[in-house]
Amino acid sequence: MSNSCERCRDCDFWDMDDQSKYFFKVMVGGFRSRMTIPDKFARRFRDKIPGKIKLKVCNGSTCTVVVSRYPNKLVLEAGWEAFVSTHDIRLSDLLVFRYNGNFQFEVLPFDPSCCVKESSNAARNSCNHVQQKHRDHVDISSDSDDDHQPMQSPRSEKPTPAEKKGTNQCTKKTNRSSSTCHLNASDVYSSEDDQETSSVNSYIFSPSTHLTQMQRMKVEKKVREICSSIPIFGSVMKKSSITRNPCYLGFSRKYAHQYLPSESQILKLQQHGKVWQVLFCITKRNLIRVSRGWKAFVSDNKLQIGDICLFELLKNKKMLTMNVHIIRK
Repeated sequence: MSNSCERCRDCDFWDMDDQSKYFFKVMVGGFRSRMTIPDKFARRFRDKIPGKIKLKVCNGSTCTVVVSRYPNKLVLEAGWEAFVSTHDIRLSDLLVFRYNGNFQFEVLPFDPSCCVKESSNAARNSCNHVQQKHRDHVDISSDSDDDHQPMQSPRSEKPTPAEKKGTNQCTKKTNRSSSTCHLNASDVYSSEDDQETSSVNSYIFSPSTHLTQMQRMKVEKKVREICSSIPIFGSVMKKSSITRNPCYLGFSRKYAHQYLPSESQILKLQQHGKVWQVLFCITKRNLIRVSRGWKAFVSDNKLQIGDICLFELLKNKKMLTMNVHIIRK
């Protein structure tokens, strides 16, 4: 990119309304392991936020966090757990984020009493200690058009024991003048996605699904074999999925809102080297389901009531794609 183009991009950012650079998140549910950037903010800044960003707090310390890109979602993952641990972020805390355009978010944490959480020297020392111990930080994986490549978070290599405990690359900011956070809570807006509602699980079924002990054992074994960094969506086949005319498959809102697009489109299902194109749609009642084309998939794979289908979301920029793993009744 030429210098003139870079200057134009910078001008566009700094000409933007300052309020648009802020968002806040209330720490609920599975906040410790990952954090989803609000949809409205993500749509506006998707092309500006790089694969790795720094989170800077008012005591001057920074932590490097990887931004994973899912369909219509930006998620802070590798490194986020270390940030939460280092700065003692707790349930019901509120974090105000400001993107400063320099691959960095300034973060101002509030506790449930609505007061700013005090920064501690211990947090600074902790970040500095982790920096010395883990200088080799995993890079974010590049985008790929490979239909068969699972959508992975950057932590695809086997984590070190320290990484398993949530440590990551954090750095101490030594310049005192930079420790002041230029955040004004009155300028902050909330979005329609201002809360995390679930923790990250290895698999997700609809709330109404009740697995037997044997089914659960089979599902967990298959999920381990799949080894996807994204939770697997599971569905037990019932009459509506097999015999109803037309038949359809429903996705749980919890899974769909977190990992699937917000607009109807073609979904490609892959099973043992064969491909079926089905319609992924969102109904007027906000139900998320697969309809047109699903009957052919059911017929070709001889699905029966009681069979379990596990859906593995794949990384594919051109078309929404899933591998389907079938556990027979």
